[in-house]
Amino acid sequence: MKKYLFIILIIIFSCEKDVAIPEEPTGFICPELLEVPQTTAGTIDNLFQGDILIDHNKQAGVTTALWEDKIVHLYFDDRWNAEQLEMIRTALKEYENIGFTFIEIEEDEAFIADPVDFIYVKYSGIAASYIGKHGGEQQMYLPNSWLSNSTIVHEFGHAVGLHHPHVTEMQSEWLTIYWDNIEEDKKFFFQTYSEYGEDYSGQTEGFEYGDSYDIYSIMNYPSNAYAIDLEKPTMTLKDGTWFARTENLSELDKESINRMYECFKNRKG
Repeated sequence: MKKYLFIILIIIFSCEKDVAIPEEPTGFICPELLEVPQTTAGTIDNLFQGDILIDHNKQAGVTTALWEDKIVHLYFDDRWNAEQLEMIRTALKEYENIGFTFIEIEEDEAFIADPVDFIYVKYSGIAASYIGKHGGEQQMYLPNSWLSNSTIVHEFGHAVGLHHPHVTEMQSEWLTIYWDNIEEDKKFFFQTYSEYGEDYSGQTEGFEYGDSYDIYSIMNYPSNAYAIDLEKPTMTLKDGTWFARTENLSELDKESINRMYECFKNRKG
C-alpha cells in the first residue's frame, strides 16, 4: 500500500511541474497616436469603412483622446421619442457595467461658447461615429427607423475607441475575404490599415488577442456585409465559418477597452 501511495505522489508531483503558469496576454501593446492623412474619407457623405467619421483637423486614431475617467457627456437630439431614448439608455448599460458613466446634458449646457466635451446623439437615417473623443461637440448618428441594441452598442464602441476587427493586420491569418462578392465601391471597407498607407501600418496590432478571431465582437461586420449575393459571404474564418453581428460587447471587446483606458491613464499620469 505504501509503495502504491509513493508512486501516486510521484505522478502528482511530476504533473504539477508540467502545469503551465497562466501568463499575461501578450497580444496587447499600447498603441501610439494615429495621425489620419488628409486624403482619407470620413465625412458624412463618404464614411470611412462604412460608419466612421473623421475630423481632418484632429488626430482620429483609437488613442486620439479617450474619455477621462470613462465619463461621457451626452446631448440627445430632441426628436428621439421616449421609447427610443430608453432603448439607447438600456444599450449603454453595457458600458456602464465596465466602468463608464454617461451624463446627459441640456441644450443650454451643450450649445454655448465653451461647452463640456460631449457626444451629440443625432436623430438620423444612418449609423456613424467618430473614434475616440474629439473635444467640444462630437456628432454620432443613430438610425431612427432601424434602431437596435446592436447598432447602438457598435457605434458607442467606436466612440469609446474601438475599431472594426476585420481590418487589423492579422486579417490574412484569420480571415478569407471574398473580393468578387463585395460591392465594387465598398471594397475599401475591407482593406487593412496598412493598405491605407504607412500612417496606419501597425496601428491596430495592440488590439489583437490570442490566436483566433473574435467572431463575437460587437465591432464585427456580419459575414455577408456589402455582399453582391447575400447568400454568399464577403468574409469568413479560414475554415469557412460565417459570423453574424452580435448584440452585446464580447469579453474581448471589454478587455480591449479596459486595456486601452489603462494605457491612456498611464500616459496621462
